[in-house]
Amino acid sequence: MAPAEALRAAAALLADPAKHATEVMARDMDGLPCDPLARRARCWCTYGALRVSAGTRRAYDAALPHLHDAAFTLFDTSPDEVNDTFGAEISVGLLLYAAALADRATVH
Repeated sequence: MAPAEALRAAAALLADPAKHATEVMARDMDGLPCDPLARRARCWCTYGALRVSAGTRRAYDAALPHLHDAAFTLFDTSPDEVNDTFGAEISVGLLLYAAALADRATVH
């Protein structure tokens, strides 16, 4: 999966505020932390949503630099800090901005 595609898929996942988590990569239906790829995961942070949406570790790793660039460009801080401080709506915007950066990086 291309980085921009993975980032947009993560944004779509977090578009439902009930699927947004803070302070951990994922939580189960009881609110307990879990692996983002676990079947019991029900909500994710920005990183967790990207990990699930990317499908493979390689696609996740390829998308991460764009997510970091977006967070530091827009907020001068890390994606997890944006996620935990500003919530779902801003996290979705961050992922979409990162997707735009990834699109731009692939155009030569």
